[in-house]
Amino acid sequence: MVDWQPYFSATPVPTPATQADVAKAVEQAKAPLREDVQKLLAERQGQAPEQDVIDIGDDGNTAFGPILVVSDVPPSSTAGTYTVSFAINALKEWSPPADGKPAFFPFASNTSSGWFCVDQRDPAQPIVFIDFNYDPDEQGAITPVAPDVASLLAKLRP
Repeated sequence: MVDWQPYFSATPVPTPATQADVAKAVEQAKAPLREDVQKLLAERQGQAPEQDVIDIGDDGNTAFGPILVVSDVPPSSTAGTYTVSFAINALKEWSPPADGKPAFFPFASNTSSGWFCVDQRDPAQPIVFIDFNYDPDEQGAITPVAPDVASLLAKLRP
C-alpha cells in the first residue's frame, strides 16, 4: 500500500479532482487515456508518495512524485509548474506531437529532470520516464518503467 502526502503546503491542491478536471486532461491527451492514469490523476493530484524512489533502467533510480495537477491553479502558484498543461507544453518542444496528439502524456514528476508519462505512440500505452538530462535521441532519454500504474506503484521504495 502506498501512503500519500500533499506535496504543496503553501498552495493546497484540491483532492480528489473533479470529473471535469480529469475530462480536461483527457482532452489534452488528444487520445483515449488509460483508465488507471485517469484514476491516479483524479485521486492523487498534487500528492506524492512517502515511498518515493523508483528503479528505472538497468542500473538507475529516480524520485517519483508528485502526481501532476489537472485542476486549475493560480498562475503564480508553485503548483503551476506541476500541472499537466505545463508538462505537455514543455514536452511539445522536446518531442513534437505525432498525428495531432502528444507522443507522451505526463502524469507525474520526479521534481528534477523529467516526467513519468504514458507513451501514446504505443497502443499498449506503457509508462515511461522522460529524462531531460539527455537529448531526445540519446539512449536513456526515454526509459520504460512499467506496463501500468499498479506495476509502477509496486516498484516504489523508500
